[in-house]
Amino acid sequence: MFATGCGVAADETAATVDGTDISTRTIGELAESSEILKNLQIAATSRDGVVNAEAARAALGQVVQVRAIEAFVERFGDGVTEADRAAAEAISTGATDEAFASLTTDYLAANNALTRLSDSLADMAPEEARSELFRWTHRSIGATHCIEAALVDGAAAEQFGAAVGTDAPLADIDAEAIEFTPLTDGEECHAEAVLTGFVTPIRNAPIGSWYSEEITVQGMTYTMFVKKGSEEATSLDNPATVELVDGIMSSGQTTQFLQFAAVSQARVAIDPRYGTWNVDLGAVDSPLRPTFPAASSSNEPSLEDLLGAA
Repeated sequence: MFATGCGVAADETAATVDGTDISTRTIGELAESSEILKNLQIAATSRDGVVNAEAARAALGQVVQVRAIEAFVERFGDGVTEADRAAAEAISTGATDEAFASLTTDYLAANNALTRLSDSLADMAPEEARSELFRWTHRSIGATHCIEAALVDGAAAEQFGAAVGTDAPLADIDAEAIEFTPLTDGEECHAEAVLTGFVTPIRNAPIGSWYSEEITVQGMTYTMFVKKGSEEATSLDNPATVELVDGIMSSGQTTQFLQFAAVSQARVAIDPRYGTWNVDLGAVDSPLRPTFPAASSSNEPSLEDLLGAA
């Protein structure tokens, strides 16, 4: 639980997003809104001045995302305009809490500005549009990785691991001596942003050496071996990057990708009492909690003590 009246001053900063502060007062008000509590299936707080820590993290995550989008459209477009806000205010959200209604309006206005930025690409020549989208999002696209991967039955995993060592190419492995299923040939390259949707072993594999992890495919357990090639600086000279950028524009997912880029590029600093910023999820993770030995009395520190509540 977080105390807003004591232990955490009302005018303290809960987070900073690209230089914009988010106050603990704002988060306290949002964390008590019926919309957030209902979404988390949390009952209303039981006493004045105390808010649920999970609700506070959820509220903070939502505010961070909105402020990140606002900063993004300010950096690459003309920001959130009065017209964006008027259009947002014209939409009835049904929110009963003033704080949540205000945040919803901010989100809708920021998303209107982001949509305008996305729509501006349609007025450009294809190469210019590709160049602009890359300029806005290249930090989120990340590096390019060329992947070698194979599925190996559990009985042959040790033998396969010994054969590939740390960096032997898949083509050098004798498929007749060791039974395995090649998934790539090392020529399949993907931008880092795309790899977030791949299976865990590919995401977890380090650069330049073989990595293995068990994986279940259609009810069967295999060992998946993965080697990522050296990172290449992402640029429009890279075919994988061009393929990704063109694919985003042709799929009609440009605005959604700009939302991802805005959140992933934002410089976010979270008060550690709330937790840490998870850029992959766009959310605030729970803070690490120290483990204390068993207490011999009732004086064991409570969660309220650890979070600074009086």
